[in-house]
Amino acid sequence: MLRDGNLDFGFYNFLLHEVDWYKPHPTFGCIPKTDIDLAIDGGCHPSTIGRRKAKLLKYGLIEITENGYMKIKDFEKFTMRVAMKLSHLEVATLHEDIAQTQSIIAEVQSQIANPQHNRQEIEGSFNTYPHNDSKVSNDEIVNLDDIPF
Repeated sequence: MLRDGNLDFGFYNFLLHEVDWYKPHPTFGCIPKTDIDLAIDGGCHPSTIGRRKAKLLKYGLIEITENGYMKIKDFEKFTMRVAMKLSHLEVATLHEDIAQTQSIIAEVQSQIANPQHNRQEIEGSFNTYPHNDSKVSNDEIVNLDDIPF
């Protein structure tokens, strides 16, 4: 991802916004879009997407799944569960931070791989608030009093 001697994480960050974060989907953790769709969303040519994707592959930041989807390696570190666990840790060094992050990611990956745990988590993560007819994830419920206007 070196560009003009500088690290360029812009495309990587762009891809993070394109990840399917909904666990019940078979594309969970993947980017379920074609290079053409990404080019349209990013306002560039598909060949630009291809070149930048090749760089991310080269640096080991993404991988291609059996189904041909791009997947952010260790995407779990960007999930709310990992972020919340990390926020409770006190770390003194970058090395310690990386070690603890990897430990938490491994725990989350094993939970994702366990279908029974996933089913219980999915069923328990929805609430009928605010409308009884609609399913709303607890993660999506926002207390408007908490938002500064």
